[in-house]
Amino acid sequence: MLKINNSEFQFYKSLLKKQKIKSFLLLIIFLTSLSALTDSVSGEIDEPPPTLYTPVDGHKFTDTRYLYFTWEDLGSFYDEYQIQIATDTEFFSYVTGGYEDYSYFQPVTFSFVDNLYYWRVRAHCIFPLGWTVWSSTWNFSVALQPPIPPVLTSPLENEIISDSSPELHWETSESYYVGQYASSYDVQISNSSQFSYLNVNSSTTSTNYSIVNPLEDNTYWWRVRPIGWLGSVGGWSTRNFTVDTMGPSAPIQQSPNIGQLLTGEPTALTWDYVAGAKEYNVQLSNNEYFLPTFFDEKVSSYYYITATSLSEGTYYWRVCAIDYADNVGDWSDIWNFKVDTNPPTISEVTFGPTLPTVDDEVVIYCDVTDFGNINYIKVTYQYDGEEEWFEDYATPFMGTIYTFSIGPFSELRQVNFYLTAVDELAHVSNSTMFHVQIVQPITSANYPLGVSSVLFSLFSSMIVLTVIRKKRRKKS
Repeated sequence: MLKINNSEFQFYKSLLKKQKIKSFLLLIIFLTSLSALTDSVSGEIDEPPPTLYTPVDGHKFTDTRYLYFTWEDLGSFYDEYQIQIATDTEFFSYVTGGYEDYSYFQPVTFSFVDNLYYWRVRAHCIFPLGWTVWSSTWNFSVALQPPIPPVLTSPLENEIISDSSPELHWETSESYYVGQYASSYDVQISNSSQFSYLNVNSSTTSTNYSIVNPLEDNTYWWRVRPIGWLGSVGGWSTRNFTVDTMGPSAPIQQSPNIGQLLTGEPTALTWDYVAGAKEYNVQLSNNEYFLPTFFDEKVSSYYYITATSLSEGTYYWRVCAIDYADNVGDWSDIWNFKVDTNPPTISEVTFGPTLPTVDDEVVIYCDVTDFGNINYIKVTYQYDGEEEWFEDYATPFMGTIYTFSIGPFSELRQVNFYLTAVDELAHVSNSTMFHVQIVQPITSANYPLGVSSVLFSLFSSMIVLTVIRKKRRKKS
């Protein structure tokens, strides 16, 4: 088998040029004679492949009617070209191509769909006989369909927001062929679902848009559509949101009422429902400045029950509403209530005369204090050794001092008595038993009639003054 190397090939080419053989017929005769000298030629020849021209590498098509392929014409020694078009770089997924006599190819029977394609060309030489290596591989993409409408991400559908200049966001819009993306987006905002009036009509190359001029409180519809690289227009994606910059009204409190006295068990704070409220912020403190707060909680209902019992004291509470746009409304009025957990305290118990006669009343004084309100104070008494008890109720005397009068007693016996105080919440004080001995009246001439009453009046005055002085000393 006769093989012609590259140097011989160059010699024959120069010979043809020197002889100025331009006739195609003579060339055929020459080559036919030459091919008779060889049995066959196989494999690739050491000649450069054709240079690709169109479509340029990376070109994008939205209309395949003008899709054709051109490459370098290598001259008269090349009788045909092979073109391959595939969807992978190894050309395993071959879709179309063929053998062409000229450096031009336009698919006629094959219809391109949206995808990324790769193409290459090689040339067949008749002298020396064989194929060149493949050209470099170029790619092009076909996007006959416009980009897919984008997925809108924020604001959410029907979302209520307090920002009058929100930023709109959406996902990147792809072509129906994965890998091709929109080059820009049209953005529109309207207070009409038909977009008859446009508050915003703009475009952007990014996937977000910031509203420059603040929107008034209202419901708005917004939509975005993608624009392809060559101007193909995709469909709209639409959502709506509501701008709400006004806080809800202040709640009207229901219970506990101002100054109400409570036992301190888990306490329910209640108020009226506020239209448009998503939740409520409740605060409780031991002062009207709410520094510090015992609790500062958000609840979705229009009542709040304290988790634990409250200790004795005065408490202040208030509540405000928060709407679905997270606008915080005004605080309600500040109400207070009292918690009374302890029973009344009885102190400074005095009575006189200390040795009353059957003609005397026994007057009892006591100092009763309680955080809440006193419901009643009673004295319970009996003759010593008897089973029957008698009751009487105190009357206020001065401030927290109360007084009783019991007697006179007809028998010269010991009288036992004790005091009980009950407050508004039915807390009962501790009781201590007291004793007084009834004695015979004094009738000696040294003591005129009525001296006992005079002495007791002086004694009572001394008792009251003593109690008042003690209370003043405690206050100071």
